Amino acid sequence: PPIVAVRVAQPAPTGVRLAPLTPAQSSAVEEELSSLEKSFLALEVPADSPQRQELWTRMAELNGRLGRKRDASLCWTRALWSASDTEATELARRWSDSENEGGATPAERMASPAPTGDDVRGVASSLVRAVRVPGAPAPVDVAALQRWLDRHDAELDVRALWLTRTALDTLAGGDALGLARAGDRLLEMLQRGLSLARDVPRFLRGGTDSAHAPRVLAQLEALLERFEHTPRRRSSIEAAPALTLAYVRYVFAVGLARLGQADRARPLASAAAEAVDAKEAIHGFLSRAYGARVAQALEGQPPETPLPSDIAAELNALGTFQRYKVDRLRQASALLEPSERLDPARAFGRGARDLRGEEFAALRDVKDPAQVAARVEALTGRATDATLPAEERQRIIGGLLDTLPRVAPARALPLLNRLVSSMEALPGEAQAVMLGDALTLAALFGRADHAMTLAARLRKVLTALAPTSPAWGQGILGVSLRGLRRVGLSREAAELVDAAQERLTGPKTPLTARLGVAAGLAMQGRTAEAVDVFDAAFESLGAAKGGLPERLALMRSLASALAHAPVELALPGLARISEGLPIITDSYNTNSHFCLSVVELADALVLGHVEVAQGTGARARSWLDEDEFLVRRRIHRELEERT
Repeated sequence: PPIVAVRVAQPAPTGVRLAPLTPAQSSAVEEELSSLEKSFLALEVPADSPQRQELWTRMAELNGRLGRKRDASLCWTRALWSASDTEATELARRWSDSENEGGATPAERMASPAPTGDDVRGVASSLVRAVRVPGAPAPVDVAALQRWLDRHDAELDVRALWLTRTALDTLAGGDALGLARAGDRLLEMLQRGLSLARDVPRFLRGGTDSAHAPRVLAQLEALLERFEHTPRRRSSIEAAPALTLAYVRYVFAVGLARLGQADRARPLASAAAEAVDAKEAIHGFLSRAYGARVAQALEGQPPETPLPSDIAAELNALGTFQRYKVDRLRQASALLEPSERLDPARAFGRGARDLRGEEFAALRDVKDPAQVAARVEALTGRATDATLPAEERQRIIGGLLDTLPRVAPARALPLLNRLVSSMEALPGEAQAVMLGDALTLAALFGRADHAMTLAARLRKVLTALAPTSPAWGQGILGVSLRGLRRVGLSREAAELVDAAQERLTGPKTPLTARLGVAAGLAMQGRTAEAVDVFDAAFESLGAAKGGLPERLALMRSLASALAHAPVELALPGLARISEGLPIITDSYNTNSHFCLSVVELADALVLGHVEVAQGTGARARSWLDEDEFLVRRRIHRELEERT
């Protein structure tokens, strides 16, 4: 739709420094900005609607008056992103004026031996202005400007970076190769989602509703105290309590970091690190891995962000039994390993470093993106060979779906299409899991068209599965719903939930499968339809049905489903699950380092609280999903038009 012109006060002429605000004026500006931010979150309109466009422009101006240049820039680039050509001209001029108000010229900024973020944004906004505003001065040496930006544009958010690169492409008279490289780089950055610290204004970073955050945090603290002090019925070979508690504290540290509680997360992680021997292989790897998850969460990176490559590569250096124990914890802790599907017992039985095969273990050691892409392409050729046995095809496709995020999207998407086509001959359960993973990848690449096609195919495969199929318990539905929401396909998400609900209504349907549907219903605000399933799960736990591993699996499924319910239902439910802690123990061989079952319960409960907290800011979170989609959509469109 056309963008409505914004009616705000005219900015000061270029280069004129505005007089500093008095305390009273500053307070009034902050009050107006806070009011606009609340209005923005309350809007029930798309991310690129005219109403939001007007708010972005006004918030940009107010942030600038308060001296918050980075937040002002984030608002200006959002206003520019969806503007018509006519409006973009005026917005580009005003953004440049804001960045360069009373400051140095672009040439002076580029001559600085250590340019600041303000310098880089000043140069970038001047470059966009040169292309958008008739008569604006253009840079004399485009090649020199490009080299300078190559060195310093990490200071820019993704929108400013793309606007700058397309402006360079225009000034150069068309540089298809350079723009394609920039597009690949940006889309690779977006595989981890928008960075809260780099790409998102401060008022949208919290992801939680301030009215509920204190209650969630208070319950998390009480829960940690319960894990620290509750007497348990311990097995005769259970690990020393101090070791298990160290990993429980790591779990809480990651969860609190995900909620932005740096002052609490860092000391907890430090206390955990002091309790284990970092020189020992298993403790050393896990300490570094959990520490990395804390750091990634505090930076605002999405949960599915891969571990740093140097830490991930350490897995290959572990002995077979060491790797088995590490993978058991990675399998049990979604806060540590949120994405990769693991089967440590099968891998150990085969003596393999990686269940997916030695070729994938070797890929962990490869750092060069070109080499990774070449190997993935070769493996795709093997996976799609019609003569390959089904079991081998399933193994290679599964490994490739885990590995494709390491490949630039422009190269990865055609490979994904080939892999999806080759799945048709595989068993339904394998297809369901792989189609769910493929849908997640399509969403990561911002391809709503591919995600829509995959959702229709997944719905068909799921409705053919028996209600007792183990595939239902592998989180396919939840992962797929998140992917569909990420690319704005809410109708397809609802259809997927309805199809699963219809299939899983029989009396013999396992509770864990029904809880997957209940989670999907709660995600869509249909909690009333999920309450009976929650009650049945609590009844089963109270009756102590099944062995301890089965009850622990039910606790995890119930915590995951409750996390999407309203806070008034979710928090008491999670607290009720934690009452089962006194009976949690195990006799697994992982007790050489930790009691796995205790850490798994802590992980399920902490993750549940994190998702409750983030779910209470559902409007902000939903908007961020849509915002990321708008970024991807424009980049894909302009790459197709210009290259």
